[in-house]
Amino acid sequence: MDIIKDFMSHYESFDGFFFYDDQSDDGTREYLESHPKSVVVNDAEPWKPSSWRYQVAHRSKACKRLLEVSDPEDWMFLLDSDEFISFESKALDENRVVTLNLYDAVITKDDKDSHFLDRRWFEKSARKITFAVRCGDYKEITGRRTIRVKSGSRFSVPCGVVRHFGRARSLEKFDEKCDYYVKHAGLDSYKRKWGARKGNGVTEINLNKHFNWNEVYGSDADNVEIRKNEESS
Repeated sequence: MDIIKDFMSHYESFDGFFFYDDQSDDGTREYLESHPKSVVVNDAEPWKPSSWRYQVAHRSKACKRLLEVSDPEDWMFLLDSDEFISFESKALDENRVVTLNLYDAVITKDDKDSHFLDRRWFEKSARKITFAVRCGDYKEITGRRTIRVKSGSRFSVPCGVVRHFGRARSLEKFDEKCDYYVKHAGLDSYKRKWGARKGNGVTEINLNKHFNWNEVYGSDADNVEIRKNEESS
């Protein structure tokens, strides 16, 4: 549940939040239901062989609930609780759809006992993902991280960064994640991949594959200065 509190603190300037609860049992749902800005849309169903289809359905339901109370010019951000974004605010003035570069954090031997937000090593390879869209331009979710928008919507080039801590919250959480996917993922190949990862949460840094966040973006991770070449990375 601690990550939800950090998430809500990071995005405290947002007007409201719509969550779907992925069967949490650690008090997260109760915390969210008591938060004045949040609405818990539903409990996710148990994983099934075609589990991504169910995730898409639940994300779509959350989006529809948000659209019911939003203005077409309002912004909708689609985020997981382990994703912390920094972007140039002018992107919201100049565009209808905003794409950001997502970087995966890793746990190292030197920071394995630190709070996850203190992680400074990330994989160099970035994933370009649409994270925000004006409500009036949203059409539907067609995949776990795929948004379909109305024809003619103006897209931004990648104009910000996302720190993703999915595999870097803690060694304990890493192994719990491995167990979760081994138990619930529908595809055998996915189960094998995550089963092999268990117990191997510490990453040995390779400068060809990893970069130090502080050296690239500075020590204030929440207020990064986006580099000019961020647009073409």
